[in-house]
Amino acid sequence: MIRVVATLKISADNKDAAMPLFKELIDLTRKENGCIEYGLSLSLDDPTSYVIIENWDTKADLDAHSASEHFGRLIPQLGDLASEEIGVAVFEELI
Repeated sequence: MIRVVATLKISADNKDAAMPLFKELIDLTRKENGCIEYGLSLSLDDPTSYVIIENWDTKADLDAHSASEHFGRLIPQLGDLASEEIGVAVFEELI
């Protein structure tokens, strides 16, 4: 299984603009082949810190997601609303 942890900093001023983008991204991604989990969480300690946790069957499924129309359209829009560069870490589950 492939796990992705994507972190975003979205200021309170941009939250209302970001939430519909997050919702569309999540709704469409959850329908993709190989998507096991795709969810958005907000830090309890920092109300500007969001994380998307993704689990994929294979790296090929993740690659297909990264090449999808909605990913290519929505991630740049979220990046424009973010106060920092989006952080992405990709892992392979071992145990």
